[in-house]
Amino acid sequence: MSQFIIEAIDVTGKKIQTKIEAQSQEDALKKVRVKGLKPVSCKELDSEQLKQKLSQSVTKKKKFNLFQRRVATKDLARFTHQFSVLINSGLPIVRCLKVLANQQKEGYLKEVLQQIAEDIEAGSSLSEVFSKHPTVFDKLYVNMVRAGEAGGILDEIMRRLSEYMEKMQKLKGKVISASIYPVVVLFIAVSVVLALMTFIVPKFQAVLTQLGGNQAMHPLTSFILGISDFIVNRWYLLIIIVGILTASTIIFFKSKTGKVVLDKMILRIPVFGALIRKFMVARICRTLGTLLKSGVPILDAITIVKNTTNNTVIEKTMDYLHTNVKEGESLTGPLSQSKIFDDLVVNMVDVGEESGQLDTMLLKVADIYDGEVDNTIGAISSLIEPILILLIGGIVGLIVMALFLPMMTLIKSFGTRPS
Repeated sequence: MSQFIIEAIDVTGKKIQTKIEAQSQEDALKKVRVKGLKPVSCKELDSEQLKQKLSQSVTKKKKFNLFQRRVATKDLARFTHQFSVLINSGLPIVRCLKVLANQQKEGYLKEVLQQIAEDIEAGSSLSEVFSKHPTVFDKLYVNMVRAGEAGGILDEIMRRLSEYMEKMQKLKGKVISASIYPVVVLFIAVSVVLALMTFIVPKFQAVLTQLGGNQAMHPLTSFILGISDFIVNRWYLLIIIVGILTASTIIFFKSKTGKVVLDKMILRIPVFGALIRKFMVARICRTLGTLLKSGVPILDAITIVKNTTNNTVIEKTMDYLHTNVKEGESLTGPLSQSKIFDDLVVNMVDVGEESGQLDTMLLKVADIYDGEVDNTIGAISSLIEPILILLIGGIVGLIVMALFLPMMTLIKSFGTRPS
């Protein structure tokens, strides 16, 4: 049996590419016509050529896995959008991949696309080849492509994928931007306090010592001077303590128990916990809705959502959801028992199940929560600035007050001395 790569036109008039095993070229063309396709070209892959391509594929794959390089989400989203446009224009898949590979800058994505084109020419399917590069194409991506190949709507699936990735990237960017400001301000605050403790406080201490202000010193002043002395003279101990605490925290949170504790803590953080929960709900609903709309079975879709999340609380919820749906129950019951999804999600999912438009309802819920994330980010941005200013001002003011308390005592004592 030989393998043939055949380009053909389907019933909608679009060009597609398929792999056929047959005794001869005529036999391969016959099999294509039986499927209702009109063959345009037929290329035989002999066994030596196939072995050579597969050998090259394995060699390159090992090379990629060795370095574990990754592709930026925005670059992958751009490729997906361009790929959907080219497929929709009727170009064969291999030609699309080669065109896009040539357009890429030198880097990992270019190498991956070149390898994928070679693997498809060797007779592999697109989803099969994508699955060989998990650092670039995750399970969600591969399963949606597989559904598109099975349903003959690969161009539509790629379009949905690009839209999904663009929206998720935009939402993720908003959450990150909301987190950057407080992190930067806290970093500046810590730097200012360290500078005060390292350079300013010791000079005040020297002045107090000269003026005899060390006697009957206020407890707050003693506390601040003690911290300053520790930072200046025992800074290495501070580094060791911080290093041990950081390493212990990382090791604990990397463990199974620690991961569960961390994921629960994240969702309970005041203000930010609500933002993260809304972000997760938007992502889950958009992912699940996109998969269902693309023709992926609901149980497989739930499993993919579980595998693409990085929160044990969500994973546990998805496991419970999968078990109940597998037993014939609806989504509404398990969702209502979860603390992640509120009444809005539950009610809209219930309506979606009753109307047979669950995928549409899930995407609408995702859009609603995208808006909620925007509103929450706006609220946090308006509150975080005055809170951080008050916090920094309070810390600096406390240090200044601690330094001037003994000075005021000395001034009073000078004023009460007999002339």
